[in-house]
Amino acid sequence: MSYNRRTLFGKLSQVCQQYGIERHHVELIGGGAALFYRIRETTGDIDVSIDGVIYDRLVEEYNLESRLLPRLGIYPSILMFTLEGIDFHRVDDLFGLNCRFHRQFRIQTKVELLRYKLGMGRDKDLADIKALEAFWNELDTFETKRLTNLMGKYHASII
Repeated sequence: MSYNRRTLFGKLSQVCQQYGIERHHVELIGGGAALFYRIRETTGDIDVSIDGVIYDRLVEEYNLESRLLPRLGIYPSILMFTLEGIDFHRVDDLFGLNCRFHRQFRIQTKVELLRYKLGMGRDKDLADIKALEAFWNELDTFETKRLTNLMGKYHASII
């Protein structure tokens, strides 16, 4: 399914209400955050981060199948489950992360979105990385080197 801003927040609200998840315990990441910032018009899936305590409660209470998402880019493997079409990623300290809020949901900041997309390093993220060019100067040395390598791929793919 493809989501736009309205359908994404509608789906997220419905699932949170249905499963008793407080909105401020959910952080929209990746394509959904890019959609929120109008970097893209649609996203094919909804990825969110939730604090480990909430994650563990949901797995136990609803007998959910938790699976290990394999390492991708610079990111280590991470536990996740899918609930009503939304991918919930377990993080150790959600409340220590910088974010924005929209409709009481946490939203990954543009700089963190850029770092996330760089970390993934997938070809499908290159256009989003380019759209976040205004934030490139906030990257550290390692991230800047990774950016340079990925943008070489980007320019090769649009020529």
